Parts: sequence; C-alpha cells; structure tokens
Amino acid sequence: MNEPTLVEATSNSITVKWEAPPPPPPQQLQQLHVTRFTLFHRSATGEEPLKECFSSGGPDQTEFTLGGLERDTEHCFAVCAVNAISRGPLSEVSTFRTKNWLHECVFDHVEDTNGVIHWLGTNRNTSTSFQNPHVLGTAVATWSGKGEGAPENALQHNTSNNYTDSKPNSWWQVELKGGVRVAPSHYAIRHGYGGNSHMLRNWRLEGSPDGGTTWVVLQQHTQDTTIDAAFAWGHWPLPGGKSLFNVFRVTQTGKNSSGAYNLMIGEFEVWGTVALC
Repeated sequence: MNEPTLVEATSNSITVKWEAPPPPPPQQLQQLHVTRFTLFHRSATGEEPLKECFSSGGPDQTEFTLGGLERDTEHCFAVCAVNAISRGPLSEVSTFRTKNWLHECVFDHVEDTNGVIHWLGTNRNTSTSFQNPHVLGTAVATWSGKGEGAPENALQHNTSNNYTDSKPNSWWQVELKGGVRVAPSHYAIRHGYGGNSHMLRNWRLEGSPDGGTTWVVLQQHTQDTTIDAAFAWGHWPLPGGKSLFNVFRVTQTGKNSSGAYNLMIGEFEVWGTVALC
C-alpha cells in the first residue's frame, strides 16, 4: 500500500493519513478483507527500528496524530494493512519534520502590534481587541518592589508612571504561560515616567528557559542613552539564535539618569519566534 502522507505538522505533533487499498473482489475470502491498519514510527535520527504507534479501530480509520514530539525534529512513518489472517507488508517510509515555531512575531517598529505581548493580549490574534495578558492569565508580571504603579501595567498599551522603588539591582520580569516560549529577535522598553528624568542607562535583559531557575544574559547595556524623553521608547535587536525562553527579566545594574535606582518601565514588548512546548 502507499506510504503515509502529511496532513499537518505543529511544533510538537505530526498528523499523517494513508489511503486504504482497493477492496478485494466479492468472491474473495472474507478473511482477506482489511480489518484495520497499523502505523509505525521512529525518530529519523539514530538507528532504532520502526515501532508500532497506532492501531486503527477499523478499515475506515486512516488518519492519526502523534503528539509529544520535540520541535524541529524529523520523524519516519510507515503503515500496513491487517486482515483476519495476517499483516500485510509495510509501505515505503515517509519522513516529516515538526515545526520550529508556533507563530512569527516580526519586528517592524515599536507599537506595531506585531509583538509577543500584543499577540498574547489578543488571544493569539483571534480577537480584535487587546486585553492585558496579566489579566487574561497568559503572562504574569512581577517586580522587585513598588515605587508607583504595578508590574502588570508594563503589559498594557498606555502611558502612566510605572516604576520600582529606589534600590540597587531593581528588576521587573514577565513570565509567559501556557507553554509559550520565545526565541527573541528584538525588544523594547517605554520610559515609565512623565518627565525627562530617571531614564534607564544601565541594565541587562535576561531570559530564562525554565521559569526562572536558570538565566541567560541576552543584552547588557552600559550608559545607554537611547531612552531620552518622557514616556519615550527604546528598542534593540537581539543576537540571533534558536534558544527559547519563557521568562524575560530587566535588571537595573547601575543608577538611572537622575542618579537613583528606580527602574522606570512603562511598557515592555518582545518580538521573535514563538513556540509551544
């Protein structure tokens, strides 16, 4: 019989289908009619043999989704027909790859509505109206200590004073929920103060792949004067890579433009490749 064909591949699953062989002539023994199908699978890497992964409930069931796969990996499938007497020969092997991404958030400019936070706030672009992802439960924002505002304010589209208390190494972070992870390409911060003071100058952006247990420095800023006015935006490209993170943290590593330690963060956005893991 023919080899399996691809129906859909996601970042963690592959759906295949196959065509049932033509029915035998009516005069043929009933025991020779196909009663079910058996699907076999193996990873395309390594030398392990094909193993049974699915047995259909009848001859009309000709599609199956294999889940729990790793993103951007290749997988081999073959299928055979089974009758009351024996199992038929295996088909040719088909090879398919899981996707490396769930969605591509491509940077164009700040406030372009292409970012991950906006994507989460529109229920993955299924809604025309934006709602704070912290309220939706698709992201959780926290910070080291309150100065004015609230950490979740940095996930909504508005301008208001929003900053931590004045202590060394003040930080703000956002954790993405629901298995969402991002390989970031750009990020942006809006100044969290309605005056031309207390602007970010020294900080680092970190990412965590495991909910905050381990951290990777994504960008280090020293005396960066990009943010230069009340509620002004700054945006920065990030080094390319496939590493995925579900937490992003901004930590102030020195004094701001007014010689204080308040971390002013009016709004945060990140762009990149989104995967569901």
